[in-house]
Amino acid sequence: MSSEFKLHEERNQRLINICKDVNTTDYYSGPSAKSYMNETMFAANNINVHYFDYSSYPIYVQLYGEFEHGVSILDLIFNKGLESIKHLNNIKFV
Repeated sequence: MSSEFKLHEERNQRLINICKDVNTTDYYSGPSAKSYMNETMFAANNINVHYFDYSSYPIYVQLYGEFEHGVSILDLIFNKGLESIKHLNNIKFV
């Protein structure tokens, strides 16, 4: 729970502090985070930043209209149920 962490106001430092608190050296994020991530700050703290690459993400049938990539994982779970794990196994990292 976030209440268990000392949260810094600046978002990059907040994430770095959480990574340190849980003793991890790798941080994974979606590709849109590239617009605000300060990878230099993470590197200075010995934390590797990885981004998901959804280009090979398989298209699945969504309830309404054509396939929309820009949705949350909840869309996958609500549309595919237990088959969701098959789709998640195809995600690559950059």
